[in-house]
Amino acid sequence: MATFTGAANANSVASPPVNTATNTMGGRVRVMYDSYTSVAADDVAVNDVINFGAETIPKGSRILSCEFTCEAMGGTSVIGAIAVGGTTLIATTVDMNTALTDTMDTKFVAVTTSAGYVTLTFSTFTADWTDGQTMQLVVTYVID
Repeated sequence: MATFTGAANANSVASPPVNTATNTMGGRVRVMYDSYTSVAADDVAVNDVINFGAETIPKGSRILSCEFTCEAMGGTSVIGAIAVGGTTLIATTVDMNTALTDTMDTKFVAVTTSAGYVTLTFSTFTADWTDGQTMQLVVTYVID
């Protein structure tokens, strides 16, 4: 029977031992939660952006999970993509005209640029949405 070794394990048994990055072993887990409620004054169009989060997700973080939830936004087609900096977390949500929950496409995404705020960018928007509907975003990530 063969035995194989993961990268972090190989670092720990190397001679001399090699330090493993703290965003992969240890570190501090953070959660970013934010919500947005549509209002009558919103005139959302294709390529418009909603920024989420009171703080930016720092470069060097490793994103563990991302979950986007929204109520039925109405309209005929409301589709968006969620990203942080140059890193896409959810490539394209399903049509937001009905209530949905969508999760990150790839697990354990490394943030390699100055990330900025988490953004929802609309790739399709063909009709006004229902006022008073709420979107929620939860991002879990680890730093140092």
